[in-house]
Amino acid sequence: MKTVADVCEQVWRSYRNSYRDRVLGDDSPLSIALAVPTARQAIDNPQAVRDFIAHWSQDPLPGEVEWITKSLGHFGRTQLPARIRFRNSTDIATVASMSTAKDATSVAVCPTQFEQARSNVHRLREAFPDADIRKLRSCMASWARLDSKHLGSVITVAHWISENQSSISSMSERDLPVEGVDTKWFSHHRAVIEALVGKQTFGNTSRLIDLRSLDESISIAGFRRIGLAFEELSDPDFLLSCVPHPPQRIVVVENLASYHSLPAVPSTLAIFGAGYAARELALPWLSEVDVLYWGDIDTHGLNILSAFRVHAPHAQSVLMDIATARRWENLAVEETAPAPQAGAHLSMEESLLFDWLCDHPFPFRLEQERLPKDAVRTAFDRAIIP
Repeated sequence: MKTVADVCEQVWRSYRNSYRDRVLGDDSPLSIALAVPTARQAIDNPQAVRDFIAHWSQDPLPGEVEWITKSLGHFGRTQLPARIRFRNSTDIATVASMSTAKDATSVAVCPTQFEQARSNVHRLREAFPDADIRKLRSCMASWARLDSKHLGSVITVAHWISENQSSISSMSERDLPVEGVDTKWFSHHRAVIEALVGKQTFGNTSRLIDLRSLDESISIAGFRRIGLAFEELSDPDFLLSCVPHPPQRIVVVENLASYHSLPAVPSTLAIFGAGYAARELALPWLSEVDVLYWGDIDTHGLNILSAFRVHAPHAQSVLMDIATARRWENLAVEETAPAPQAGAHLSMEESLLFDWLCDHPFPFRLEQERLPKDAVRTAFDRAIIP
């Protein structure tokens, strides 16, 4: 004899497994057997049978209860609730949201979120009838919860790319002439955009990479701060030719504000990683120095670190751990379009942090520039201790 809680949990499991198909249009009903009592159960626990009948007589869920007549011991021929049928995906999402077993981060867990996801895919397919449905399905986590404004930006960028294919190979993502769109934004939304308009290959336009010395006794080609082209910086002899007193370590920082506010650190140079651009820092001389990496505590911050480790596998993260996230949780904001999965080059502790972020009640993002300066100072002091 199933209770409402039993049914809600079963509906949740079905909804979780069929979520993507239902967002994409599957509206098939769901029928669940209620496990009618046997004659033996009626004899052993007649009150439980009465409660079961009374319970389902109240129509506690937005579904249609099917009743049958059955001989039930001393109850005689009795009307019993046999099944409950949920007509469509909206009803199923409603019941799934009532389950105490639901995972708040894996799929949209309330009818409003489900309808938002359905509305989003309708807008995407309306704007791009030839969109790759298989790819839209696989990257659903990146667009299902976007609000109307952010989804509109995705559609605008995709339209611009579709109409300017001849220009793509000679420009970078940051050159897209759409308000509010930069390299980091495009990296967050690339999967859904490419599902709409196909894979894009942007040109590798040269950019200046910003370096600064965190030690007054060390200069870079005579300067405390300098911008160098990647070609100059990637010279294997860069340290020997441009830094008279080579540093012991390099600090790569994700965000510009944090890069500017780094504390003084002995024998250290800092590089502005510029978000996902950090994965381009294939600098051969990094293997000659210790490398520290400091980025945001969010899913993309960790994946930027993972991508950077392809070129600097010995890089150690700073202030990117569960303890920091918990200590300064009150400073966190919501991450837009979290990464669907962790990068392959995270440490065990960083992988645990990624899982913690995914399990958090809301898409967690702790921007590095929000951390108190004394906490940053302490963390770097600890990081440079041999």
